[in-house]
Amino acid sequence: MTDLTWLWVSAFAVGLLLLFARVNVMYFVAASTASAVIGIGILVQQGVVGPGVAITYAISACALFIGYGLGALRGGRERAVTRTIVVDSGDRPRRDRAIKATVWFAGLLSLYHLARIGFPVFSSTIEVDRFDFTSSGLFGIPGRMYLYGVPLAWIIASCGAQAAEVQWRAYSPWRTATFFLVASALLSGFKSGLIAQATLMLIMAVFLTGHRFTVWSAAARHWWVAVLAAAYGFVVALSYSTYRTAGAPVWQQLFDRLTVVGAEPKAIAIQSDVVGAAGNMIVSDFSYFIAKYSGSPIPGSFTFERAVSAQIIGADPSSDSWTVPVTVGGIPELLFSLGWPFATLLLLAIGYAIGSLRPQGRSFGYCVLAATIVYAFYLWITRGGVAYYAINVAAVLCILAVPYATSWLLWTRNARRTPHSAYRNITKNRPSATPSEGLQV
Repeated sequence: MTDLTWLWVSAFAVGLLLLFARVNVMYFVAASTASAVIGIGILVQQGVVGPGVAITYAISACALFIGYGLGALRGGRERAVTRTIVVDSGDRPRRDRAIKATVWFAGLLSLYHLARIGFPVFSSTIEVDRFDFTSSGLFGIPGRMYLYGVPLAWIIASCGAQAAEVQWRAYSPWRTATFFLVASALLSGFKSGLIAQATLMLIMAVFLTGHRFTVWSAAARHWWVAVLAAAYGFVVALSYSTYRTAGAPVWQQLFDRLTVVGAEPKAIAIQSDVVGAAGNMIVSDFSYFIAKYSGSPIPGSFTFERAVSAQIIGADPSSDSWTVPVTVGGIPELLFSLGWPFATLLLLAIGYAIGSLRPQGRSFGYCVLAATIVYAFYLWITRGGVAYYAINVAAVLCILAVPYATSWLLWTRNARRTPHSAYRNITKNRPSATPSEGLQV
């Protein structure tokens, strides 16, 4: 028996619990939190950090989950109330065409970006090229479509399928969006590319349809998806020079990446042990990105993520030295910027707000907006960088509104030239989503 035995037992127990727990929006946040707590626990055993770091992180995460549970209870009561809506029967053909235009716009620009940078998955310098998001030019729009446009277009297509009350796989724009989503992940060069997109699909399947299932039941029906995603990640990991030359089995390196490696930047942020970073770094990050994207970057300025990364490798964050991308996470970011009491209260409120969102039976616009909020929340809480994700997701959504609105207006113009049936107002109870109306899992 070693000092780390309890951590291995804890990891096994958490894995079993997650395998048979019902999936909701917070499920994967809980999985990420559990791996981080295990990683911080290993750092505690190694004497790198004190136990207070793990306790602070766990309590703050619990506040988020409690808030979500309270919000979900409120949202569940509201969904049970009978409501009426007005459905415009002339909207669906116009909406479907607009969604299709949006999906193709995002998908083609994403593939253009990957082609311009040389398809990272086939590159001999895959570990560097996969982080090249700007070399495709055009003001960085193709790179943004690759990062966020394709996932958002897929979300819009999923909302369109829900609005049309058809199975997602039977909805043509959704099939096209799924193709671009998978193709971008395969060509990206990120070992977790397919897993990340599968996670997005599971989160949205639960959020948009209201259907609950366990990971075990989903894996039993679609085991081949899990096998392919894991195999792809393992093969891509073998192409990374850092994995080949590390002198340890790949599986062990992947476990360390999920636990200790991912926990180190979180522990540094929670301890407020970041050289060059002080005060509210969230406000500082917003100022940094606004200045950067407006074409007037401030010399010597840097983000909180860069400061943490520089702390790990011993570099000066204000210099031009290259730093390794790190995953700080949303919770440590709030703890550093606001302190434990305020951060915990804010996490409670954020959890409540996310839990209160219920798109079932709402309008298409509400569905898209709510799903985008959940998507941006998941990116931030698991990776950190609220300023970066808030600005980029909002900007990409606005860019996607251009092809959507253009197609909508062109359809309206053409429709005026040809006779068509009058719009019918249909009043009906808000439907409760069922598995047959959404993604079959």
